[in-house]
Order: sequence, then C-alpha cells, then structure tokens
Amino acid sequence: MEDSQDLIKQKINEINILVSTQIEDLSIEDLEDLKCRHDMLLKQFKFWEENFNRERSIYDLNDFTNWINKLIEKNI
Repeated sequence: MEDSQDLIKQKINEINILVSTQIEDLSIEDLEDLKCRHDMLLKQFKFWEENFNRERSIYDLNDFTNWINKLIEKNI
C-alpha cells in the first residue's frame, strides 16, 4: 500500500497535469468555478494537514480531481 504522503503527491501531480493541459476549452464561468473550488481545496487541505488528518486530505484531493475531470468532460 502506498504511503499517504506519496498518494498526496500523486494526487497533486494529477491535478497539476489536468490544470496545465486540459482547461483551455473551459468557459470563463467554468474557470471561475475552478478557481473558487481550488481556493477552497487549498484551505481545506491546509486545515486537515494542520490537524494531522491525512485521510481527509486525500479524500478532498480525490473529490477535487473527480470534480475537475467531470468539468473537463462536459466541455469535450
């Protein structure tokens, strides 16, 4: 089983790849939604990491990744 830190790095890398390669066709509204959701993810992630809750950090990263994938798919 992967160590939680490795899994977090993997999810962050996946998000970075999605954002850097797949958002060019998103509308301004979708980009604004993406920014708001990303800002919330950063706040949540910081909170959970400060409270030593890696499981919740990973959950939020997975949730954001799933959400952004759906956002991208709807624009294909």
